[in-house]
Amino acid sequence: SWLVNLTNGGGYYNDYGLPTSSCTGYSTPGPDALYKIDLAAGEQIIVDENGTCDLAVWIATDCANLLTTCVAGADAGTTGSEIVTYTAAAAGTYYFVIDAYSAAGCPVTVTVPSPPAVISPIEGMTTPSPSAPTP
Repeated sequence: SWLVNLTNGGGYYNDYGLPTSSCTGYSTPGPDALYKIDLAAGEQIIVDENGTCDLAVWIATDCANLLTTCVAGADAGTTGSEIVTYTAAAAGTYYFVIDAYSAAGCPVTVTVPSPPAVISPIEGMTTPSPSAPTP
């Protein structure tokens, strides 16, 4: 697990706002953080985020077209935990976005229990927990 200060003060902004008709069913006009992970065909990724503001998490296949290549997402429309699970249709690099609804954002704890792989931040900074490897 690691902590993301998903606020403008933490260096995060609304770079990848999903429209309401997206794979989560809700818009995401708040700050966001972007990560990448390589998956084998058939490998499953689980991303769990937990914060004090309304959050969403979503997975896309093309970094240049994140908004149109969303393949899985979760947004309950409330505060608390959001979990998304996705099984890779093909081997390749996948991208997951931790996203907020409010412009203020909030601190978020991100956990990726599966797979045990290297996760690379693309945008912003992360603060890992002492027991977790640096993403």
